[in-house]
Amino acid sequence: MKKVFLLFLLFIYLNPICLFSLHEEQLLTPSGVTVDLVCRAFEPGEVIVVAIKDDPRVKDAWIRFLERRYPMGKGETSSGLLAFIGLDLGLKQGSYEMEIFIDKVLGEREYIKKQISILAKEFPLKKLWVDEKFVTPPPEFKERIRREGEIIKVIYGITTEQWLGKGLFILPSSGEAMPNFGERRI
Repeated sequence: MKKVFLLFLLFIYLNPICLFSLHEEQLLTPSGVTVDLVCRAFEPGEVIVVAIKDDPRVKDAWIRFLERRYPMGKGETSSGLLAFIGLDLGLKQGSYEMEIFIDKVLGEREYIKKQISILAKEFPLKKLWVDEKFVTPPPEFKERIRREGEIIKVIYGITTEQWLGKGLFILPSSGEAMPNFGERRI
């Protein structure tokens, strides 16, 4: 896990596009635990990496941000803690509070707060025209749609404190990347 995180940071440092837009910040708790925040920008569509390096005083940690709880997990080869927080494409501009809770080995708990200012970001809008029969499902499928929607909600609500990634970050496909990330189609 430590290698993956270091390679991720190395990629960002060496990538000329990211070089000038990388945001790094270190937060320090009252007892001296260092929490690193790394991202390209605080705006919709980005990912915030929150990391606590190997610290023998830290047992567990979690984050509360945008009304969600994010557990910080350990990698297979690292005793440091790590969490990835995705900023939703629909997130509105504004200031949001991030709270990082740290449970210590000796039973103490401490936390730090950080105001995160989310900047506005516009994504392309593409209007599509299709026949209504492809948009409105037939009435006989409404129960199935409701049931499968509940299943998907449960699946997407599952988090784990264990980092399950193995190897390096890779592109999800070998095809050409298209520049329509975040494009809204209505």
